[in-house]
Amino acid sequence: MFLKKETVPIRFKILKKDTAEIKFVIKFYDQDYVEFNTDTITLQGQELSFDFNVVPVTKNLNIAFPTKIFTNKIPAKEGILLFKYYDDKGFPQTMSINGADSAYINRMTELFAKIKSGNTENIQGIYGSMVQDIAKLNEFEVNHIYKIIIHTKGGIEVTEDFN
Repeated sequence: MFLKKETVPIRFKILKKDTAEIKFVIKFYDQDYVEFNTDTITLQGQELSFDFNVVPVTKNLNIAFPTKIFTNKIPAKEGILLFKYYDDKGFPQTMSINGADSAYINRMTELFAKIKSGNTENIQGIYGSMVQDIAKLNEFEVNHIYKIIIHTKGGIEVTEDFN
């Protein structure tokens, strides 16, 4: 498998946050940390959440597909689907990496198609994972840049990006 131990498929910067809404810039990256898409989004609410589908590929190797963004005012089922930002003719561009062979490309494309369609019952071990901001903790601050780190051993975290 071509994946790195840690990847950063998403970075975001909070532009505005008040009692009514949150506005942020979101950027998407491939496995080589090359930015390939960006958008500015405004959502009702104050607590931003990112939802992922995590697929165990081997015993100690998990991959994660960003699926939705929602808030405390927008339920997950009504959240913004993220697939459109990284769907490259059926291949999940967040999984793109230099040197990938056709088996890797075909496997990622197959998994991505199932996840996009919601046809995940045949994906062994798949589970959802969410990272979020909690207003009481005031984690995501205006004008700060954050990155979402996917650990292939399992786990997803958000940390401030000081680069």
